[in-house]
Amino acid sequence: MKGCSPAKALRLLASVSFALVLAAAAARAETIRVGPSAFCHVTDGGFTDCTGAPGVEEWSDIDYLPWADANVYTDQSTSPPTLHLMYDLINRHTPLGSAESFDINFDVVEDGQLVHYLVRVFGNNTAQIFEDGVLQTDPEGIQGAVGFGINPIHPGFFDVFVELKVPMNVVYSPDIPLFWSTAAPKDRCTQPGSPGCGGDGTATAAAVLPGQVPVSQSIVSAGSDGSTVVTRVPFGATTADFCNPATGAGLLGDLIDALLPAASVRNHGDFASQVTAKSKQAVATLVNSGVITRAQGDQIHGCVVSSRARGNTGKK
Repeated sequence: MKGCSPAKALRLLASVSFALVLAAAAARAETIRVGPSAFCHVTDGGFTDCTGAPGVEEWSDIDYLPWADANVYTDQSTSPPTLHLMYDLINRHTPLGSAESFDINFDVVEDGQLVHYLVRVFGNNTAQIFEDGVLQTDPEGIQGAVGFGINPIHPGFFDVFVELKVPMNVVYSPDIPLFWSTAAPKDRCTQPGSPGCGGDGTATAAAVLPGQVPVSQSIVSAGSDGSTVVTRVPFGATTADFCNPATGAGLLGDLIDALLPAASVRNHGDFASQVTAKSKQAVATLVNSGVITRAQGDQIHGCVVSSRARGNTGKK
């Protein structure tokens, strides 16, 4: 790695290794339950020092879902009820240009119907909010911010950070598993370390390139108890990845199991009813976002419900 500092060499090797791990585990479900955090959330496009004590506290007690190009954090605050997200673009060492946007797509439920939101957060820290494709003039309390600075998780490197907050009940729907996806502009800096593309703070704003690339996708269920269950949805996931008919295991099955732990269910009839409802909600948002077809959704829903009715979840 001629011309590359030891720190940059280690970061590059880590990125390559992580990409290989992701490729090998593309079909493996990854579900986490997080929060609520003990620390503040400030929508400023960075990891915030909440207390003034040494170290950065914001997001420090929240696990994240790793992607090849981003670490994705999700949490709630309870007063007022708000959903918070942080996207740490670990391989983006160039600030977003003022006309470039980081796009965040998600569903909510309004009057029993799925409504699709697109939030575009631009490099100049303005935002556009689209509801079912229509640009809105009222942000409804949704806020987004973009930042560029030192990454406290990987000291010595400068990354792009995007934060979003969405009011619960007003916009986001609690206790419903809903699909999220994100996309980032293509980065002109394909060789970090070249002029204007360094991770040492000397990077310049990127030129606007046509098109965007997918960054992450997940199913998020923000619980009324303040905790949040998040499942990573691999790009190109198949129906068997969502629920394997032979075992009942899979990313949607894992999500349902995390949402409905045995201790929270009164009896088998109650469990079966909740499995049916939650898996139906999750399938509906996946269909609405175009991740799966309606026919595939019916197949996945039947797999999740029938396998759990038989007590077969693929777990030992």
